[in-house]
Amino acid sequence: MATTKKGSIILPVQTLNLGAIPNKPKPKKIFFQFDVKVARNGNKTFSLVAYPAYRIDGKWKIGKKILLPVKKGKQHELQLPLTLGNLELKYSKIERWIRPGIRKITLTPHKYEANPHTEYIVSDGLNALNLTAKPSPPAPPEA
Repeated sequence: MATTKKGSIILPVQTLNLGAIPNKPKPKKIFFQFDVKVARNGNKTFSLVAYPAYRIDGKWKIGKKILLPVKKGKQHELQLPLTLGNLELKYSKIERWIRPGIRKITLTPHKYEANPHTEYIVSDGLNALNLTAKPSPPAPPEA
């Protein structure tokens, strides 16, 4: 959530309520961006917000911002250097991997080592779904 010892940053584990995503039309992707807030004492908190993305008439339309709750007591310390870039995840991949009845996914911060960016491991709260919200760029955007 805030910077800690020199050379690292703490990022929270967060959840996305899938019911908060309007699905008419059905979203193609979910884009994630970092939201940085500064407290009165100068400490900074970093968290993710989500935006559903729709492909309508061959053009991308971005939906309203969705706030992602932080899982209390769940955070990961990542070593610097680290870039906090835009992330994306195909919505169809979530649908393919998620178990019936699950309405939330958990996003756990991780360091994308190939080019030091953040990425998030996606799970249903119990099992990793073989999905990651990857940085774009440097990862090529998924079509």
